[in-house]
Amino acid sequence: MTSTDPIPHHTISTILRHDAKQTSYKIALVRAINDVALAFPDLHTTEQDVAVPLRLLAEHWIAYYWPFMDPAAPILQGSRARRGAELRHDMAFRPALTRLRTAWQAIVNVSSPADGFYLVGELRVPRR
Repeated sequence: MTSTDPIPHHTISTILRHDAKQTSYKIALVRAINDVALAFPDLHTTEQDVAVPLRLLAEHWIAYYWPFMDPAAPILQGSRARRGAELRHDMAFRPALTRLRTAWQAIVNVSSPADGFYLVGELRVPRR
């Protein structure tokens, strides 16, 4: 992380506090946080902060958001703005996640909205 990169928990906090309630990536983030919290039921405490493992949070979020990144039929989050002649992406992370989905589809030769969960499961398998 460079000095200009946002701190992950600040980015998550900003999304939760300031982004529109109807944006699906915010809903996916809330679902991911909920799933991570449910995965650790023994952490119940009212006197201490709880750290959310960002990798686990990212895995859940990718799985939930996977269907929106279909290169053949993307689900856009509002209108796309223009900057000069350039049509901008509706979300900054769309190109990266779409590339990941395209690479995945080239490997499995099948496309399913649930593939995000399958991919995350595959990423958890130890490799030699």
